[in-house]
Amino acid sequence: APYEEILEDVVCPPMLKKKLRAIWENEKVTEYSVVRSIVLSDVYKDEHGHILEGEPDETLYDTLYRFLVLFGIPEEKFEQRKCPLVWKAITESLCGKATKSGRIKKQGTDISQFERDSDVYSVLTGSERHIARAREALSSMEGGLDLLFNLCSFDPRSR
Repeated sequence: APYEEILEDVVCPPMLKKKLRAIWENEKVTEYSVVRSIVLSDVYKDEHGHILEGEPDETLYDTLYRFLVLFGIPEEKFEQRKCPLVWKAITESLCGKATKSGRIKKQGTDISQFERDSDVYSVLTGSERHIARAREALSSMEGGLDLLFNLCSFDPRSR
């Protein structure tokens, strides 16, 4: 089954989507103009920026989240200096916030949703039958899982 069918019920959680929308759809954040043009390709606005017609395409929000569920949040954040807002949104929404004492405060529905989705759909630990079968097949080949993770790395130099 294609990944879109397997992960059909996996959608970007509300707070992460809200934070990403504030970055990707904000015309003042110029470094995301390409992403914004895709998300807002069917939206027509008036001169004040109010939507007259159409709706934002939320595919990229769900696709990024599904990728994170499948492969996990990388320890080393590729291009973190160039994309600090996006990595901060991901980390705060799905991992929790560091407190003054340095401990990670985990609370919120996004974290719970991410943990539940990862329990089912993570390539490394997911229980969904297609995912588990793929993991078993890749594990039976020497370096199979490493190859998959390298091919799907955020860092193009690792692919």
